Amino acid sequence: MASDETQVHFGHLIRWDSKFAIGIPAIDSQHRKLFMLCNSLHSSLNNKSLGAS
Repeated sequence: MASDETQVHFGHLIRWDSKFAIGIPAIDSQHRKLFMLCNSLHSSLNNKSLGAS
């Protein structure tokens, strides 16, 4: 995909909620990062599929 193409934002696949916290700051931080990575992957895959059509 060319760098000048517009990317579509698909929103969050999954959202972090404080109810997921286990109370261990290091692990909670890792879990929040996993949510962010999943959402980033989801958005990238959707943008790639738009470019393929």
